[in-house]
Amino acid sequence: MLENHKIKFFVLISIISLFFLFGSLIYSQEGEEVALVKSQESLRFFGKIGEWEYQGALNTLKALQVNYKEISAQDLEKEIPRFKLIILPNIRCLSKASSKNIEEFLNQGGKLFALYQSSYRDENNQLAGEINNFQLAKIFGADFYRWNNLSPKCEYLTFIKENFKEKYPLLQLGRNTAMMVKAHKDSEILAYFLNKDGKNYSELKDYSGAIILNSNKNCIYSAENLFAPENSSSPQVRGLIAELLNLLIPNIVNLNQETLKLKKITYFSPFNSKLEILPQGKEIKIGIGKTLNSISISADSDYQIEAENKIILNKSSGELVKVNYQSPNLEIYSENNELLAVSASELKIKAKERKINLISLNSNETFKIKTYRGDLKLLPDKEGFQVINQLTLEEYLAGVLPNEMPKLYPPEALKAMAIVNRTFALANLNKHQNSGYDLCDTVDCQVYEGLMSESEATTKAVLETEGLAAFFGDKFAYTTFHSCCGGITEAITKVWNKKQEIPYLISVNDRADNSKINFLNEEDFKNFILNPPLSYCQKAGRFRWRESYTKEELEKIFKISLPVYLKDKYSDFGDLQDLKILKRSPNGRVQILEITGSQAAYQIEKDAIRWLFNGGKVGLGGLQSSLFFIERREDIFTFYGGGWGHGVGLCQEGARGMAESGFNCEEIIKHYYPKVEIKKIF
Repeated sequence: MLENHKIKFFVLISIISLFFLFGSLIYSQEGEEVALVKSQESLRFFGKIGEWEYQGALNTLKALQVNYKEISAQDLEKEIPRFKLIILPNIRCLSKASSKNIEEFLNQGGKLFALYQSSYRDENNQLAGEINNFQLAKIFGADFYRWNNLSPKCEYLTFIKENFKEKYPLLQLGRNTAMMVKAHKDSEILAYFLNKDGKNYSELKDYSGAIILNSNKNCIYSAENLFAPENSSSPQVRGLIAELLNLLIPNIVNLNQETLKLKKITYFSPFNSKLEILPQGKEIKIGIGKTLNSISISADSDYQIEAENKIILNKSSGELVKVNYQSPNLEIYSENNELLAVSASELKIKAKERKINLISLNSNETFKIKTYRGDLKLLPDKEGFQVINQLTLEEYLAGVLPNEMPKLYPPEALKAMAIVNRTFALANLNKHQNSGYDLCDTVDCQVYEGLMSESEATTKAVLETEGLAAFFGDKFAYTTFHSCCGGITEAITKVWNKKQEIPYLISVNDRADNSKINFLNEEDFKNFILNPPLSYCQKAGRFRWRESYTKEELEKIFKISLPVYLKDKYSDFGDLQDLKILKRSPNGRVQILEITGSQAAYQIEKDAIRWLFNGGKVGLGGLQSSLFFIERREDIFTFYGGGWGHGVGLCQEGARGMAESGFNCEEIIKHYYPKVEIKKIF
């Protein structure tokens, strides 16, 4: 009798053990094998663009006839999923509990397909660990390096694995957007990012991994969101997604489906605002991108094309036209390549509802779409044509603010930023007058992405500060700004080669008491970085950071950037011998960095130091700030730093902290720009 009880008990324990071992792999009775995770926290962060991307994931999985089920991030948090495969389409905001359950899911035999910014922040959009990295970095088999959203980087994928290489010799993407990462040594890189030339890696090769299979072969990480409609509308990209899913779960997708070949693309703006911004303020002209040879145009309302003040074409809502440059003319074609009109002068496009779509189409049907308020002008020159967006100041600001400050920041921080953006635009209106427009759409002026980037929170901030600008005396203040100061801002003369101090662009401590920070020696500075004081910007992911490079990596970086920066003053420095900080400002930022090689030595000054890590050019890349010290251990150089950006003027992360502490927008501005006044100009 006792033996029977022992047998029954053993069988019961065995069943329970098997349940815990395989229970998480049992999918629902309906036969769903794949869980597609949807995160409301991530959608709140990304706004309409996030919804657009998520719809792309739904459309792709339906087209591929994948047996999937949508689950929420909260479901993932509560229990270990019961599927074969989890897809994180772009789940930026992921709780630690969800990350832990994903890890256990993989331990029990499940598979993971993660894309783009997945697990980069927790559910509150805060840094989840001590360093700026993915929560699931060990599972991805890669560490975050930096973000890119600019051409010419990340234009193509080039594949390493033979069966992929044969099918996709060079795959063009739509968005030039990615998380640049460094793959772990035991991971397998399936594809790398290449620049627009189709030859050069987008960063150093080790930092250009685009699609990575981890060492356990149970996770594929894609550094760009292949599900985004700009990518997944391409049959080629849909085929790649199918191949990657099959690599994780064999035969989960039928590769012979006709759905891989379907061509069904609708070019429309995914944004429909409930809070409309009206044309207000001075009319301005914004240069969009660089000189082009071809572009496609549509609108969500009827539109017309003019040349020499005459209407040459009327088009209906949704109709697409393509404009090609054929020197010296601009040729307009229908979507079916029928020649509609030719003009040797500039073209002007006007839409009934003042919203026009600008579309770059690639041969493999990936594309890039942006929507702009106001009118568009196509201005021909000797090499192609320049697109110019003509609109009012307030319409422009609605497309700037969400790209310069996250829409989830407190209202007073957003309002402060709106005033700063407005002032900066007005103070710099003549910056590009020789090119036929007032301002460009890049970091050289302010990042302007048009209507698709707008959000209700940022539009509300623009509306509530309408006509407000910062003045020093009777002139617009030069309201330069940056992402995170790291605890202390910098005087303008210590960052750029300005001979004269500007009274309101001085160093400010990022704390309420504004107590003086004294860096009497290098040890004081190291202590400031390693044991930072309480600061308004301390919640920032890059408040403190570290980056490590081998001697060989630095040699490659400097041999690319130094010739660009120094031009004819450069000669090969040979093998890197050492890297030393020779001078630091009283406020901590490096003033002179000496690079010593076996054949030459160079001294790089001030903010130019950051651009050594971006090919010698100003852009989104580069070293995160010049507020750093270096430690060398044999042939490994580690940079320990604080903040992100040049450090002059308003600290955006600090503005958030001040707003959360109860300061209003005017108080925030006057903290970072002492002695300025806020005035209403219209």
